[in-house]
Amino acid sequence: SSVNRSGLSFDSLDIALSIICLVIAVCYTHHLKHRALGEAAVFLAFGPGLYCFVTASVVRCNTFPVPSKFMWEAAISIPFGLSAVCILLSNNIRDERADADSGVVTLVHVIGRPLSVATLKTLLISTVLFFMAS
Repeated sequence: SSVNRSGLSFDSLDIALSIICLVIAVCYTHHLKHRALGEAAVFLAFGPGLYCFVTASVVRCNTFPVPSKFMWEAAISIPFGLSAVCILLSNNIRDERADADSGVVTLVHVIGRPLSVATLKTLLISTVLFFMAS
């Protein structure tokens, strides 16, 4: 187990986050995408999950000290996750008919096109506000 300057070990955290991201990636393609959970999986994988993994890896390599305000700094990952969700949701809105024909159930099918467009607009505005705040 590797120990950084602060005496904290991050090997188990690296392994846990790697496994979680791998499970999300595999489950997205084969399960989550087809059950209207793709947006949640993408947010977790490309937002907080990616940020936590990179932070733990960099800290473990002793390139900078453990962040003193980890939770606040982790909040910076939110706009990145929201950006990824915006891309996915806009794609799902565009492909609504093709997805329905192929049996894929997305968030667009669950909440409808008008509410999906409103959600996309809200997420886009939220992303910009988060970027401005951080």
